[in-house]
Amino acid sequence: WRMANMLRNRDLPVATPLAVIEKYALGFIRTDSISLTEYVGDTIDLEAFLTREIASIPPLEQRRVKDQLILSVVRLLKAFHERGFIHRDMKAPNLLVRWAPPYHGSPLLVFIDMDGISHRRRSTESQRIRAVVRLCASLLASPGCTASDRLRFLKTYLTGPGKPPDEWKRFWRRIHDEVCAKLAHKEVRREWKLAHYGRE
Repeated sequence: WRMANMLRNRDLPVATPLAVIEKYALGFIRTDSISLTEYVGDTIDLEAFLTREIASIPPLEQRRVKDQLILSVVRLLKAFHERGFIHRDMKAPNLLVRWAPPYHGSPLLVFIDMDGISHRRRSTESQRIRAVVRLCASLLASPGCTASDRLRFLKTYLTGPGKPPDEWKRFWRRIHDEVCAKLAHKEVRREWKLAHYGRE
């Protein structure tokens, strides 16, 4: 509830919070809570958009649509970080996309799942890169998001006044290494679950 209102007060797109229901024991020990938000209609999460919607677009139009989507995601992330927010679970399913065919103009992007968001005075480079790594890793299985798309995203994100034009190269290697490490860790956890529980 508080985080959603903080985002809205800083002009960041989030489902409007409507109410909070809390359960207490002994009159003062909170044991459970649930936050109710508006229903954001006509949306699809970013992963699903890049998996299903992109496939339905004529090949000659896909580049234009993906470039506009990359630009919109970069603008949102930059505003999110510049206003002091960090997200420990910045993955594609936590970002809704409202954008109707034929996909002209800019899409509306909306944050969901406030649990992973916190606010600091200023986000650090490490926190920002971690969010980018998490987002890239969450899209590795999506056929609509290629290595070239991830590179375009990174170059767009790292481009700006006062930044060396080739700075993206250093981060590209770092992000590639961190994504590979995350995938290796995920595979180790999957094998552990299979060995101990017989399922993932």
